[in-house]
Amino acid sequence: MDGAVPTTKKRELQMTRPRFPALAAIVMAMLMGACAPVGQNAPDVIEESVSQAHGATATATLTIDLLEARRLTDAAAETAIGDALVSAHDAERSLAALAVTSEQDDARRQAALSAVQQATRAIVAASPAVSEVRGEAPATVVGRLRIADDALSTVGGGDR
Repeated sequence: MDGAVPTTKKRELQMTRPRFPALAAIVMAMLMGACAPVGQNAPDVIEESVSQAHGATATATLTIDLLEARRLTDAAAETAIGDALVSAHDAERSLAALAVTSEQDDARRQAALSAVQQATRAIVAASPAVSEVRGEAPATVVGRLRIADDALSTVGGGDR
C-alpha cells in the first residue's frame, strides 16, 4: 500500500505538470499580443514617441549640467547619455515603422520624425567624449539640446 500512494501522486503530478508550461506559453502569447503596437492609432504612437524623445533630451541636458558642475563622473555621464540615445533611437524606430492611413497623420509623423532625429543628433553631440573631441563648451551642447527639445514641443506630444 505504501508503494501505491507515491505512484498515484507521481501520476497526478505528471498529468498536471505539462499543463503549466502550456498555460504559461498561452498567457505569454496573449500578453505579447496585447502589447503589440498593431492596434495603436497613429496619433498615440506619435505622441508617445515625441514624449519619449522629450525625456531623452531632458536626461541629456541634466547630465551635461551635472557634469559641468562636477557632480557627475565622465563614466556616469557617458552611461546616462547612452541611455538617452537608446531612448531617442527607439522613438525614431517607432515613428519610422508607423503605418499611417491619412495625409494628416503622415504629415504629423514626418514632422515628429524630423524633430526626433534632430534630438537624436543633439544627444549624440552631448556625449562628453564627442563634445570634448569637438572642443564644444557645455553651454553649446545644452543649447543644441534645448533647440531640439523646442522642436519636439512644436510637434507636440510631450511635457517638459
